[in-house]
Amino acid sequence: MSLRSACRNLLTLSCEDAARLVSDAQERRLTFSERWGLRAHLAICTGCRRFRQQLKAIESAARKLAGQDCVSSDQSVAARERIAAGLRDRLGPQ
Repeated sequence: MSLRSACRNLLTLSCEDAARLVSDAQERRLTFSERWGLRAHLAICTGCRRFRQQLKAIESAARKLAGQDCVSSDQSVAARERIAAGLRDRLGPQ
């Protein structure tokens, strides 16, 4: 792929692709071209910026809940510990 076509692809990122990259960014470090393509798209697309903010809010709420006793009292202690450990593993250190 030429540099020209790579740049064109970055500047014509669809909202669907941008949403996927926003989600992927929570799981892994995006490549240089992905970061810049997403950055360019977010600069012009309010809907995708809003989606990114909402995803960050959901992640923040999940992190807060991971540190709280958020399961019903009729569940076993072992089940609560497994749920909390799974959330901590998934969300990483706070």
